[in-house]
Amino acid sequence: MNLAKISGDFLEKTVCDFLISKGIVCKNPLRLKQLSKSVKLMPSTKKAPDVSVLQYVLPPNADHFYVACCTEGKRGLTSDVRVHNATGDNLGISCKRNNMSIKHPSARALVSHIPVSDSIKTAYFQKYQQNITRIYDTGMKIQKVRFKDLDKSIKDDCYLSLNLNVRTLLNSCNSHQLMALAIYLLSMQDPNLHLLHWNDQHEVAHLHQFTFTEVIDCIDPSTYKQLTPSTFQISAGGVILSMRLHNTCSSIKQKMSFQYDTKIANFDQVCPIINEKMV
Repeated sequence: MNLAKISGDFLEKTVCDFLISKGIVCKNPLRLKQLSKSVKLMPSTKKAPDVSVLQYVLPPNADHFYVACCTEGKRGLTSDVRVHNATGDNLGISCKRNNMSIKHPSARALVSHIPVSDSIKTAYFQKYQQNITRIYDTGMKIQKVRFKDLDKSIKDDCYLSLNLNVRTLLNSCNSHQLMALAIYLLSMQDPNLHLLHWNDQHEVAHLHQFTFTEVIDCIDPSTYKQLTPSTFQISAGGVILSMRLHNTCSSIKQKMSFQYDTKIANFDQVCPIINEKMV
């Protein structure tokens, strides 16, 4: 049971229930049914978050909404719920519960979001797989089957090698390619995106508006800074991205997967809380 995912689904389902209470119709009810099935696993003592702050940002005369599926995230879209009206206005809502990561890109597939040549992609994939193979061989040699049971030095070496592979990729990109990566990482494919963050400890919903068009520039490789073996920082205009690498499965496999928790280090400056402006 993935409690983190269920908890996130619970917030997403609460948003959907709020929209339905406003007479807004869900256009993909099968996806909504999947959410309903997931949240049944939540402890009955957990009360639904108060998401009424959304009423201040809904499009005028909003009449329908869509619940996003996982494939949309892979294409670069960030919103979990998208609200529309008949005149074409829309609002993207990204639901975050106790977590402010804006993206979770796969380390292997990161290059797929940059329009680079096949030779650069091939070199990146080969280097990635070399690192995975080394970890697998090491695990088999010392008879460890779980990644977390490896020595910290071995795991750190893996993280650092994968991150430096990304750094090499960035240094080989031109400004057009670096802008494409910035657009993907900073969710600009959702033109009217709001982030709804619920904190269980404080039991309050904070609403943030993404205004990246005012500060965005292409990724600047010269700002790359290795903070820890697993985490590096890099800037795109006025946005500072923190990218923390972690494995997505517990066991050591020949085809292990790693992904980044991508956060905005200066989030409060770039995306301030806007609740107070609405009431």
